[in-house]
Amino acid sequence: MKARTWLLWLALLSACSSPAPPPQPEAASAWQAKSGWNFSRQAVAAAHPLASEAGALMLRQGGNAIDAAIAAQMMLALVEPQSSGIGGGGFLLHFDGKTVRSYDGRETAPAAADAKLLSDSNGRRLPREAAVTSPRSFGVPGLVPLLWQVHQRHGRLAWAQLLAPAIEMAEQGFPVGPRLHTLLGLDSALARNTEAARFYLDPSGKPWPVGHRLRNPALAAILRLVSAQGPQGLLKGQVADDLMQRLPGSPMRTQDLLDYRVLEREPICADWARWRICGMGPPAGGMLLIGQMLGLMERHQVSGQLKAATEFHVYLESARLALAERDRWVGDPAFTSAPAAGWQSLLAPMHLDALAKRIGPQAAPVTAPSGTQSGTTHLSVVDAQGHAVSLTSSVESAFGTRILANGGTGLAGGYFLNNQLTDFSAGEGPNRIEAGKRPRSSMSPLIVLERDSGKLAMALGAPGGSAIPQYLVKMLLASLGSGLSPQAAIDLPNIVQFGNVAALEKGRFDTALLEALRGLGHRVQEAELSSGVQALQRTPQGLLAGADPRREGSAAGE
Repeated sequence: MKARTWLLWLALLSACSSPAPPPQPEAASAWQAKSGWNFSRQAVAAAHPLASEAGALMLRQGGNAIDAAIAAQMMLALVEPQSSGIGGGGFLLHFDGKTVRSYDGRETAPAAADAKLLSDSNGRRLPREAAVTSPRSFGVPGLVPLLWQVHQRHGRLAWAQLLAPAIEMAEQGFPVGPRLHTLLGLDSALARNTEAARFYLDPSGKPWPVGHRLRNPALAAILRLVSAQGPQGLLKGQVADDLMQRLPGSPMRTQDLLDYRVLEREPICADWARWRICGMGPPAGGMLLIGQMLGLMERHQVSGQLKAATEFHVYLESARLALAERDRWVGDPAFTSAPAAGWQSLLAPMHLDALAKRIGPQAAPVTAPSGTQSGTTHLSVVDAQGHAVSLTSSVESAFGTRILANGGTGLAGGYFLNNQLTDFSAGEGPNRIEAGKRPRSSMSPLIVLERDSGKLAMALGAPGGSAIPQYLVKMLLASLGSGLSPQAAIDLPNIVQFGNVAALEKGRFDTALLEALRGLGHRVQEAELSSGVQALQRTPQGLLAGADPRREGSAAGE
């Protein structure tokens, strides 16, 4: 058994054994295209090479897409702590060759929460920085229950086998990558948290250098409990008791953890060209936004890679209208009424026809708020049977609350607590704070099918906060709309409507386009747009994989 363990360690380490590049900020100047990957049978695309390899290892051992996704996600919890982890939640889509199912592992507000949850003593909403680091922003974590439930329904390998790679790597240590190093250096809030700073920063207060082997014995110990007990290892006993002690001022109680339920929801699907695109319904608003944007652009004869300024204009105006629709309608469906004809009615031809008439030759005023986040990740899996998983998970902002919990183990390291309750909107509306409610999310894991045959075409998703749906629309237009490979489509520069700003990826567009958009009434700014799309496309020749060059993603398989 020990020999097999060391073979596993060597296999995983080989995935990132090449010399690490120097640390770089997430800037367009550091952007470098990738060549993409080709596989004949099965593959995993994830935000870190160790995660991709952990998932691929499960496929080689006879596991299916669910097994590979669980192994990859648990590895991400270790090596990409800024983006996801067992203290967060997620959404998962599963295609079994016939049916797309969607699972909601979104965090929930405590049963004792009220509208004043994120307000100061005077009833004013806490400033953003104070809210994201407050224990009151912590929502009941749903990721482990989510992975457990889909494994019970669809998994093939033993649960403990799936967690073994992450446990092994946590004990042996993993090399700190450029992205983790850079984000640690930029995060002053984390440096103020004693336990997190002691673990992730060196004695001089600087981030551990790229390539430093970082061991996380506390996380290994917690994952061993989860390996043996399932979600109860996290939500009961010692680990739960330790969690409660780290939430001063929060209305969270142990019973909130025990009452958490993963929900299987009806997916939202949109027909576009010869494809059927399926994603999460509310409380996720991303799929509705994607479906509306594609439908609106199609009505304005934009159905492929954006090239002319007028096509970029239609894209931005479609995003403006879809964002406003999201803010008007979308919230936790247990608390928020859908339109009279149901959520799918927002994608109905007559509704899209009416919205499309509101796109004129000049940009209209924008009032919809938007924002980005670094605390999200995505992975895509396709197995040899053609089954697929698309999983987006998050702790919300980078490193969540920055509160590092060691599960009462007394060991170094642990996991970060999410701050997902900051995703609730201030004041009234469908996304206002309420007890037991799930905040609205832009996370948009997608499964794309061929409309005529019902066969799998693509599994994809991205991090990026409210920009996620727009990153994916760009990807779909260029790949399925124009025939580019997943990697070539991901590599194209990003464009996002943020509130009243049209953000174009810095250094990636020529001045003529910027000025043309300004002439059409858009308030244009260049910005760093580090998307993070991970995509797998099934073709008659096999699988094409793409991983975003703006992050550390990679693909593995055979």
